[in-house]
Amino acid sequence: MGEGINPGMVIHQKEINLIRNKESPLKDPFPELLIDIVEVLKKHHTKDIIVINCKEVGNGFFDYLVLGTCTSNRHMEALVEYICEEVEKKFSLTPYSITGLDAHMWTCLDYLDVIVHIFSEDARHYYKIEELWGDAEIVKITDER
Repeated sequence: MGEGINPGMVIHQKEINLIRNKESPLKDPFPELLIDIVEVLKKHHTKDIIVINCKEVGNGFFDYLVLGTCTSNRHMEALVEYICEEVEKKFSLTPYSITGLDAHMWTCLDYLDVIVHIFSEDARHYYKIEELWGDAEIVKITDER
């Protein structure tokens, strides 16, 4: 994948609403937890949001990866806070673990079935996590209509 990520599907806000109403264009509709996390990221101006469906590639540890890029250290901290608050309020869940927040390059929130990675711009370009999952369904989330 030397030319960078080529998402298999682009999901617009209209489709997120369809997914929430169980009319999904995806092979495997997103669970509510995942949809809510994506909506928190979008609401708070996270860039380059991608969801990777890992269920069919046999990883066995989690079902989905959510990747997003923040614009600053404070933005990263705020995103973690917003996600944790929303998920706890709506689902009574707290992350199994939160790692990397102190380093301000890459933070991971582990909700067991859904893993959320929030990157600084430099870390996102350096690690290129998307490229490790070429066999998985990759969905780019966008506001474009």
